[in-house]
Amino acid sequence: MMTTKRLLDVCDFQGGTQPPKDEWINDPCEGYVRMLQIRDYSQGDAKFIQYVKDTKKLHKCTKDDIMLSRYGYIGQAFIGLEGAYNVALVKVIKKAEIHTPYLLCYFQSYYFQHFLLSNVGARATIPGFNKDELENALIRIPEMCEQIEIASKITKVDELIGFHKQQLNVLDTLIKSRFIEMFEDPVTNPLRWAMLPLEKCLTVLGGYAFKSEEFKTSGVPVLRIGNINTGAFTPTNMVYWSKDDCLTRYQVLPGDLVISLTGTVGKDDYGNVCILGNAYPMYYLNQRNAKLILDDELNKHYLSELLKFSQIKKKLTGISRGVRQANISNRDILNLVVPIPPIEIQVQFAAFVEQVDKSKFYIVQMQILLRLLIRAIQQKTTEVLL
Repeated sequence: MMTTKRLLDVCDFQGGTQPPKDEWINDPCEGYVRMLQIRDYSQGDAKFIQYVKDTKKLHKCTKDDIMLSRYGYIGQAFIGLEGAYNVALVKVIKKAEIHTPYLLCYFQSYYFQHFLLSNVGARATIPGFNKDELENALIRIPEMCEQIEIASKITKVDELIGFHKQQLNVLDTLIKSRFIEMFEDPVTNPLRWAMLPLEKCLTVLGGYAFKSEEFKTSGVPVLRIGNINTGAFTPTNMVYWSKDDCLTRYQVLPGDLVISLTGTVGKDDYGNVCILGNAYPMYYLNQRNAKLILDDELNKHYLSELLKFSQIKKKLTGISRGVRQANISNRDILNLVVPIPPIEIQVQFAAFVEQVDKSKFYIVQMQILLRLLIRAIQQKTTEVLL
């Protein structure tokens, strides 16, 4: 038997706490507890782990608690970490008997994401979502055995997606190894390639300041930082805009090279480049992202891989100069001095990358199909709510 209930009758939500930043430390210490942020779930990078003094004022979660992102890409659902959590996260507290993995599937479903975007998008500004905005959200609850079956199917598909992600990481490592083999260290430049500022080789086109409250659920996809910040296009929390001839300048196409310009102070989460795939025939470029338009002496595959090297990226973001900024300007990009080998050699490297990309393409296509399968499974439990 399937019943439909108000979400707030099934679970409650508890926001996080925000100790002063000067009290945070980077190494574990007795009397301290891990402070969880969105990036701990979304990036999973151990070098970003931070700790705060353990007090009764902190709100904490266990590895079995479902957490939602309250700010930024709102409504992302996470699980699996333990500690205190900051104000950018919200803990889900169950008020009724429901299978936790099934509830996680609900929060990851198109219905919930669409509901949240539609309700929060109605506001003039979007600092984050509040519990009041979930007042009219509904959830379908089948018998416990069916909840377990649905969650089990999605978990198995998720495991396959994780396996394909590992395959992509291996191929990325192969590309980096080939880069070193052909060009050696781009920082020390032992082969003495010509050193030029990028303004000699490219132009930078910034994105458009779209009004987030006017985003649509269909139309032309708008590229935001989270969609390109992993070094590959990520179709997560996609938003859209109606096609507008006045925005032709901000169109980007498959094969274009784009870069994220904003991140977190002192962190390695911006200045990330991405060559767009053909998941969509066209995109609009949002503000704080930029398109890099190269001249004939610079190949996009060479530049993309070059900008992924940590020391080159630190020069771009200013971290290596001690600059405490969370933004990259167009001028920062244009002033960056990098080795520029002869274009013929760059093209040889690009040919290798394109061969590897053929393998990556099939893996990515499989991931897309698997995500569609997950959505189909989720839709069976939410279709009457739409």
